[in-house]
Amino acid sequence: MKKKSKFAGEPAWVFSISTAIISFFLIFIFAHLMIDGFGFGGEMGSYIAYSLYGVFVITASFLISIHYPKSFLYTVLICNAAGIFPITGEQSFWTSYLWIIFIGIWTLSIIGGFIGMAIGKKKK
Repeated sequence: MKKKSKFAGEPAWVFSISTAIISFFLIFIFAHLMIDGFGFGGEMGSYIAYSLYGVFVITASFLISIHYPKSFLYTVLICNAAGIFPITGEQSFWTSYLWIIFIGIWTLSIIGGFIGMAIGKKKK
């Protein structure tokens, strides 16, 4: 008898919102860890933290889109909510290299979600 996961049957928006919340906290945890724990400077620590955030969001967008191909558009948008937030609050967003990192993350998460959607449609 195959054991069912306790997450089976949950809608895609639950996983997307969970990804957004977890990634929001990961940004700050990794940023403080990089700056305080490893001694990276403020900007370098932030760049590393946002890059790790990107890997998490891109992977989550891909995996959610595989299992829920019809939810591709809102999955990518919700998963990137923590990355969209700095545009509104970060004053040096467009003058630093931070915007390049985020545009790359958004682009790769859209591509990853699209590939996941294509794979998910083939499976079903």
